[in-house]
Amino acid sequence: MDSEKPIELIIAQMKQPNAPPVRPSRDQLEQLIRMGEVITGVDCSGLALAGAALAGGVIEDVSFAGSDLSGADLSQSILHRVNLSGALLKKGALRETVLQKALLTGADLSQADLREVTFSESDLTRAMLQDADLSDAKVLQSRLGGADLNGAGCRKAAFIETDLSAADL
Repeated sequence: MDSEKPIELIIAQMKQPNAPPVRPSRDQLEQLIRMGEVITGVDCSGLALAGAALAGGVIEDVSFAGSDLSGADLSQSILHRVNLSGALLKKGALRETVLQKALLTGADLSQADLREVTFSESDLTRAMLQDADLSDAKVLQSRLGGADLNGAGCRKAAFIETDLSAADL
């Protein structure tokens, strides 16, 4: 982990093309978001980020695979080509978040606040969305095959050109 690195070095490494992925601590990640930095080329896979304050972030080409983001606030964020496979986002706040080309296979989004979220060209195969609030959500050209949406609130949600095969509605 790069938790001992000064934040300025982490920013410089994120901006270097073809640099190895940075592995920031939770505190560093939250600080980068507060500073308004675009988070890119970062490896956060497997990190304990429960309750993390990441709202308003712009996050691109980052892996959160297998991370615990339960109760984390990612509201009003932009997540582009983010890997959240197997991540725990239970009771997470993703209101008004845009997820484009995101990988959420097997992610647990149960009881998450997904109001006004946009999933575009994203893969939510086998994702768990039980009791999530998807009110006014837009799911565009995405895959939800085998996803569990039992009890999910989908008031005014739009599923456009989206694969819902074998989804549990």
